[in-house]
Amino acid sequence: MISGDNSRYSIYLFYAFLCLLFFALLTGILNFFQESGYLSRVVFLYISIIFELIIFGGSYLIFFRKALNLKFGSINKSSIKKGILVWFVSFFFSQIYSIFLKELGVNLNYVQYAIFKEFNNYFEKVLALIFVGLVAPLAEEIFFRGSLFAIFRKRTGFFTSSVSSSAIFGILHGFHYFIPIFFFGMLLCYLVEKTEALDAAYAAHAINNLVAVSYYLFSG
Repeated sequence: MISGDNSRYSIYLFYAFLCLLFFALLTGILNFFQESGYLSRVVFLYISIIFELIIFGGSYLIFFRKALNLKFGSINKSSIKKGILVWFVSFFFSQIYSIFLKELGVNLNYVQYAIFKEFNNYFEKVLALIFVGLVAPLAEEIFFRGSLFAIFRKRTGFFTSSVSSSAIFGILHGFHYFIPIFFFGMLLCYLVEKTEALDAAYAAHAINNLVAVSYYLFSG
């Protein structure tokens, strides 16, 4: 997958990190208002995902799409099958990790329950499924695999590229979730490497989020 003129690698990477810093700044401001009681967790979640789509999607379309030549193929049976397989491996790993943390007195599910219990009616729950299950994976695959991983891959090998982009992907999701998200990111990079497109990775990511959000919304 290494191809093209590597001389532009540094400027692409600079643009990508600017996008990350801008997103982190905006979500930090949102978090301040949410912690101060000016925003509910529901509104915070919606706005942060919209910011993801605008910043990550916009940077991909403006800076990276043509230059990196990593795009969506068609979401077909093959990509869905690959997505399900990767999701299953990631789910199994995350369950083992969750059990391990519970033995240490850390309950990862508590935070998610606290967020999604504020979605009171079915309209809000369906909207959460759309935003978290479909829109957020789209924005994150466009940026973390379609842009960041692809930028690293233009210059380095698969292992370094996947570790670097997946580490940043994990950091964005928080300390306690870093290990399972990092592992999931590595699997998604592997899908992109093998298919040279984003559709299978998006399918896996969307399945993961839809299953998780459905569980937190409807299990209680």
